[in-house]
Amino acid sequence: MQRKMFYILIIGFVFSLQSHANDNEISQLIKALANEDEERDIVIEKLVSKGEQAIPALTNALSHENEEIRIAAAETFAEMGKKAISAVPALIKGLSDSSEDVKIFVVNALQEMGENAVLATPTLVKTLSDPSEDVTHGAAETLIKIGEQAAPAVVKVLSSEKENVRSNAAYILGEIGLKTNLVVFALLKALSDPSEDVRDAAIYSLKCMREKTVLPLLFDENTYVCDSTADALEIFGEEENPALIKVLNTTIRIWRTQEISTPISTLIEDLFDQDASVRYNAAQDLCHMEEKAVTAVPALTKALFDGDEYVRRVVATSLGMIGKKTNAVVAALTEATADTDGEAKLCAAVALAKLGEKAVAIPLIKKAFSGKDKILQIIAARALAEMEEDSAAMISFLSKALSDKDEYVRSRSCESLRAIGEKAALAIPSLTKTLSDVSEDIRCDACDALGKMGEKAVAAIPALIKTLSDKDGNVRCGAKETLIKIGKITVPALTQALSDENRDTRSNAAQALGRIGVHSNDVVFALLKALSDPVAEVRGCAVGALGSIIDKTAISHLIKALSDQSIYVRLQAAIALGNEEYASSATKALTKALSDKNAAVRACAAISLGIGGKVNPAVLIKSLSDENAAVRAYAAVALGTIGDEAAIKALVNAFSDEDINVSRNAVNAIVEIGETAIPALTKALSDKDETVRDSAKDALEKLKK
Repeated sequence: MQRKMFYILIIGFVFSLQSHANDNEISQLIKALANEDEERDIVIEKLVSKGEQAIPALTNALSHENEEIRIAAAETFAEMGKKAISAVPALIKGLSDSSEDVKIFVVNALQEMGENAVLATPTLVKTLSDPSEDVTHGAAETLIKIGEQAAPAVVKVLSSEKENVRSNAAYILGEIGLKTNLVVFALLKALSDPSEDVRDAAIYSLKCMREKTVLPLLFDENTYVCDSTADALEIFGEEENPALIKVLNTTIRIWRTQEISTPISTLIEDLFDQDASVRYNAAQDLCHMEEKAVTAVPALTKALFDGDEYVRRVVATSLGMIGKKTNAVVAALTEATADTDGEAKLCAAVALAKLGEKAVAIPLIKKAFSGKDKILQIIAARALAEMEEDSAAMISFLSKALSDKDEYVRSRSCESLRAIGEKAALAIPSLTKTLSDVSEDIRCDACDALGKMGEKAVAAIPALIKTLSDKDGNVRCGAKETLIKIGKITVPALTQALSDENRDTRSNAAQALGRIGVHSNDVVFALLKALSDPVAEVRGCAVGALGSIIDKTAISHLIKALSDQSIYVRLQAAIALGNEEYASSATKALTKALSDKNAAVRACAAISLGIGGKVNPAVLIKSLSDENAAVRAYAAVALGTIGDEAAIKALVNAFSDEDINVSRNAVNAIVEIGETAIPALTKALSDKDETVRDSAKDALEKLKK
């Protein structure tokens, strides 16, 4: 027994000596963090190899008086990633460091920990107001990585006094992709923010969610909201409810009397601006206009020799995309193939090929492909594949590049395969594998590329279904859009996905089925079953799908959905019943919905009644007095759609509505009713209210046309 105790003491003493030696080594390494860059990198690597043993010392180092040591400590934690979870409290404290550089490395460290950094959420949200753009960007990215658990705290700062905090918050919510009433309603409210950046970020996030609840905002009293919402019409796509979208598109023109776009003459001037970014953006815009920008060719030819290589690259690409071949253009592009910048040189060669000068261009492109610069190889491979020059080998090369360790290389490969489209079908297995890439941006790119393959991407369907539950909202949306593009062949898998355990998979599957629009007993049965889903979002998406896949057996279920406890579901039901095949049978239920406590539901019920056309005008006339301007505006549109003369007097009275959008809708509704309104309009020319007189005059002029 004594001998056993002796050995235990000896072993303990040895371990104590080893631990002491280890502590001394770590202490020396911490001091060495203040060394030059190359030496510091070696020290960081050694500390990372120590693992948990080094965390206490590194935690203390975050408070060291030497800024370089604090930075290096944070950098070490970033390298450790999720293994350094116990350091989160110290890193939270580091977010208040006086040094901008320290804070940048601290947020990077927290970002590497992903959802394990959830404790840092409140402090990260506060950090969104940091004066440093790099720090706020890092905080935003970290909150996105934390994910859904961060959403409630981010929603709160949508009401911050600081514009950049609000815009960051709106963007973050879209990237997180949590589609709850709390998030959606906060983003809808942000659409009326006085800041254009905040409104744009909110629209972006709602697009990520494909949120149809923006529809009533086409009639918001705030014209900024109307314009932003009009931009967002692509959220739901015209195929989802043709009758409703037709009416909505008509009303958009009330506010959009002219399309806002930069004239080509202005873009030509901008090509020679002192600011390189202005020149670059001008060339980019002209490139997107393609043959419509033909008048800019002389200016672009001159700009081909800009002092900025990025400008030269996009200018050369623009000349190829516009496709106007002249001797001057060919001569300039030929000269540009001697550019000192490799990518600008290659862009010029590709442009020459597009203009038909393949004899000159192809050898130059092949030379770039045989070089060692991976980005130039990718550009060359894309160009050669598009010209069907050894395309199988080029597609194979691009497929292999999808596994490159460099994220930018992988991204450019995806982009190239997307541009090549169906001709790149050989890359489908590699693109399918890329759906599991560590980068959410690359996963999005892979979805886009597969979408361009159409039905040929059938083998990717199981992986795409799995991707519907991706943690990133953009990736989920991309997978859904790709399944829609693949088409009818995805329907069985999507129908089965309605029973998936993941809520995002179920809601995305329902939306996709609605967009594809295949009617079958299996699909309808599965969607009807989804109306009982415990998640409101899934129920709402199923309602929306049934609004697109017309089935008379669904009417009673959609009417029942008008009484759902979720505003989102009720709104979807009001929109779905606006389909011409449903609306006439749902008049009673939609009339009742005009009394819904939610204005958005009332507004959509009004316009759906207009589409049905069998409602008593008195019901909608009453809605012209609703407390909410959006409801009044919808009611006016609906009355115009019905075209009943009984509404003339009420619509003329609406000319004096305090909301300009309501009065404009009333004018258009009167015009829709036609010449029988002329006596009432003539009388209104003598009204004591100037607004009424002007509106009556406007309506009469439109009737004469």
